[in-house]
Amino acid sequence: MKLVHLLRLMRWQNLLMLIIIQLLFKFVLFKNYQIATSLTTFEFTLLVISIVFIAAGGNVINDLFDIETDKINKPTKVIVGVIFSKSQVKFTYAILTFTGVVVGIYFSYKLENPLTSFYFVVISILLFIYSAYFKKKALIGNLIVSLLIGFSIILLGMFDILPNSNNTNNLIAFNMILVYASFAFSLNLIREIIKDIEDIDGDYTVGMKTLPIIFGRKRTQNCTFFLSILFTFILIFTITFYRYLSDFLLGYGLLFIIAPLLYFCHQIYHADTKQDFKKLSFLLKLIMISGMLSIFII
Repeated sequence: MKLVHLLRLMRWQNLLMLIIIQLLFKFVLFKNYQIATSLTTFEFTLLVISIVFIAAGGNVINDLFDIETDKINKPTKVIVGVIFSKSQVKFTYAILTFTGVVVGIYFSYKLENPLTSFYFVVISILLFIYSAYFKKKALIGNLIVSLLIGFSIILLGMFDILPNSNNTNNLIAFNMILVYASFAFSLNLIREIIKDIEDIDGDYTVGMKTLPIIFGRKRTQNCTFFLSILFTFILIFTITFYRYLSDFLLGYGLLFIIAPLLYFCHQIYHADTKQDFKKLSFLLKLIMISGMLSIFII
């Protein structure tokens, strides 16, 4: 039973999505486009393990700092202090983060480029600072966590295909990774703001300064609507630009990404209750999954 709660604490669904994205790039996109890759299967596994463990540690420490807000925002789902003590959660965070950083350092030495271990150390530090401090600040926290999610996708391209950047296919593939990373960053940024609107009561009680608390829920909601419209139009242009990669890409993009996004834009404009914003947050997660699965189409 405790294992189930531990997996929930680590946000296992998000970690699984992260693993699947990396696998799709490595063994679907790179393989089918005959990309000259640099990482062996073992080195790739080390990279994924490091990213996943550091991300899991970040999720755990985030829940530790969110105890008071979670008691108000989602009292039936509180794990820290109910299922696990604070000391157990701190120990779990330390083990996960330490393992992730050590594996990242070992991975860097395997590549004979120890300076790249800097990435893994900095990411783990940023995740802690985000949970302890920046999450309470308007927009800064949203941007940091979204940038880290995008960067976790870019890391594979940096290590696996950039070393052979003189290959034309590799440059195309890296540009594709940047597109997907931007997609993940943008959707997650919108989702983080939606979650701040959803959690406004608990955040206000503990003195946080999120966007909806500073600017008001309705203003933040309207800004999110216009941001979503802008993102949708940029995405339409991007899908149209890359349609040459597959005959099915345009149809898939319009049906499974753009149409749900337009529905989201309509719903965010009319959303009113906490439950509405919770559903919208879940919808964005589904759209993100649809976007990543488009790798099969490409």
